Parts: sequence; structure tokens; C-alpha cells
Amino acid sequence: MNRDDLDVIFSGTEGGKGGELAIDRDGRLYWNGEPVVVERAITLTAGQKLAAAVVVTAAALGGLLALLEIVWWFRMM
Repeated sequence: MNRDDLDVIFSGTEGGKGGELAIDRDGRLYWNGEPVVVERAITLTAGQKLAAAVVVTAAALGGLLALLEIVWWFRMM
């Protein structure tokens, strides 16, 4: 990747080490012009999966109830 094609989003030094964090037009992340590679997938525990399911279900029900209230409000007009 040509460094001219990257948009620097952070540049600085800390502890004597400097670097630039940048992104390309496709949203890929680069550190000092080299692509950032994630080699480990995120794994959720059973409890985290259950909590996520509860949150998604609550959000979906909240949206559905809001939609039903809007429909009810228009019918009452």
C-alpha cells in the first residue's frame, strides 16, 4: 500500500517509540504503513452470549412496542 493512499488518524510517541495509525479508503487499519493483522478471533462465554441475546430481544421488543404505539396513536386521531 502506498503511504500516500493512507489517512493518518493518530501520530505520536510514547515510551520512546513513535508511530502512525492510519486507515485506507476501504477502512483497513495500518500501523507505520504496515497492515494491522488480527490473528485471534473473539470468543464469547455462554454467559456473554446469553446476555447478548437478552439485550437483542429487549431491544427488538422495545422497537416493536414503539411501532405499535405509533400505529395506535394514528388510529386514535
